[in-house]
Order: sequence, then structure tokens, then C-alpha cells
Amino acid sequence: MDELTQAFSIALMDPLTILSNKLTSELPNIAAALVTLIIGYFIAKTVAYLVLRFIEKTRLEQIVAQSGFLKFFNITEKLSFAVFFSKLSFYILMITFVMSAAEMLHLNVMADSLKVILLYLPNVFASLLVLLFGFYIANIAKNVIINGAKGMNIDYAAPLGKTAYGVIAIISISLAIGQLGIDTELLNIAAEIFLVAIAASLALSLGLGTRGVSAQFIAGAYVRDMYEPEDRVEVDGIIGTVLYIGSVKTIIGTDEGQEISISNERLLKAKVIKC
Repeated sequence: MDELTQAFSIALMDPLTILSNKLTSELPNIAAALVTLIIGYFIAKTVAYLVLRFIEKTRLEQIVAQSGFLKFFNITEKLSFAVFFSKLSFYILMITFVMSAAEMLHLNVMADSLKVILLYLPNVFASLLVLLFGFYIANIAKNVIINGAKGMNIDYAAPLGKTAYGVIAIISISLAIGQLGIDTELLNIAAEIFLVAIAASLALSLGLGTRGVSAQFIAGAYVRDMYEPEDRVEVDGIIGTVLYIGSVKTIIGTDEGQEISISNERLLKAKVIKC
């Protein structure tokens, strides 16, 4: 009976003794890991606060809002760019300190997994920067085209600007995905087919379905060279002042207060007398 009790005691106590010795030997590492996490938390909080203040002091928030990036991806405007990057900075630093703590505790699998995430994060940052810069350029190009087209009295200024914006946005998305290490060959092929299809549709539309409108556009260019707003003219018995010269039509205001719209092609062919 004594031998059985002794054997049971050895079987129970030996693992506990080994565990106790191992915990005792690991106490310095556990303490160091806890200190690392506590210090890391305060460092991460400080850096996150500084990032938040820096973005709020600069125009980055306004640039992101003006670029149309959030609207394009249907992201609510309540999402603050400054808060997002502040929290992102916090979590990145915390992952770094957790990885260090895991290495101190010899949790190699966990440490290696976190290291893979950290090594991939620069690609994510690069992708975000490409997206933001691309959409910012797209917004500038859209405004320049719209304002320039309006200055030339082109009626389809807004669609032209939006088309340019969309093309640059698609290119930016493709480049951003490439920064993530994802093969974009299929996406590039699809984008090329899409753009070629749009170009072909426009060409067929202008060449076949809207030959009359195309003639109006050409006539509009000549009319703008010949006349200017505020000119007094007589067209087929209509006497009035040129109010507006568009791409396809010209509006003349009569002395009776009426506004008469005349196609540019008709105006070009008609007998016009400047009063």
C-alpha cells in the first residue's frame, strides 16, 4: 500500500514540480513581456494622438474629401480619415510590441504570424497612397476639363469630366491592387476592353446615329468665331441680341423679351445681318 501511495505521489508531483520549475525560470521573460506590452501601449497611444493632431492640422482630411475617394467606394463621409489613420497607427504599433512579447515567451508560431502581417503592411500603405493620390489627380482633371469645356460653351462638359475621372480612377485602382502583390492582368484586360467598348460606342454614335449633331458641333465652332454674346443680329426677320452660343444652338433675345433658340447649322446657312 505504501508503495502504491508513493508511486501515485511521484506521478502527481513530478509534473507539478516540472511545471513549477518551468514557470519559475520563465518569470523574468513573463515580467519582461508584460513590461513591453505596458510600455508599448502608452507609446502606441502617444503616436496615435500625434498622428491624429498632425492630420487635423494639415489639409489631408480636406484633400481626401475633395478627391471623391469615399464617395466612389460608397463609404460614409462620417468616417474620419484622421481617426482612421490614428487608430491604424495604434494597432500597427501594438502588433509590433505583441510580437516582441511573443518572442520573449518563445511563442514562435504567434511571433512569426505577426511578423508576416507587419511585413505586408507597407504594401497596404503604398496601395492606400496610390489610391488617394490617383483619386486626387482624377478630381483635378475632372474640374479642369469641366471648367475648360464650359469656357468653350460645350454642353456636355460634365459627362466629359466624369468620364476622365472614371478612367483615372480605374487606372489608380489597378495600380493599387498591384501594390498588394495581387496579379492585375485580368483586371487590366477587363479595363482595356471596357475603355475600348466605350470608345467604339462613342465613335459609332457620332459616326452613324448623331451625324446631324456632329454637324451642329462643327457649325457651333464657326458660329462662335463669327458672333459674340451681346451682338445685335437679324436672322430670317428675327431681330434681337445674341444671349448664348452653345455647341448645337444659339439663343437670341428679341426686343419683346422672347428667347428664341436657333440651331447653329441654320444660323450658319441663314442670311444674318449684324445691326
